Amino acid sequence: MLKKLQAALRKALLSLPLISFVDADAEESCLLLWAGSDIDPGRYFVYDKATRHLDLLMSARPELEGRTLAAVKSTTYAATDGTSIPA
Repeated sequence: MLKKLQAALRKALLSLPLISFVDADAEESCLLLWAGSDIDPGRYFVYDKATRHLDLLMSARPELEGRTLAAVKSTTYAATDGTSIPA
């Protein structure tokens, strides 16, 4: 169930493709989730399953608002024996 919801939220929050469910109420009718990306530290949202409504709760790192963050890039480097190590 959460995988399907996660996919739907990714479509709704295109600039925040990383979605993590943080907590829920006892009935799992209200969910607390975090959404972010490599260049955005993310935001916390509350999702109500009954109304299918998503409310912004707060920024995960307000001190970084308005700052340009570097994108994550993969790279490889050589170990002393020549083995290629992904990073």
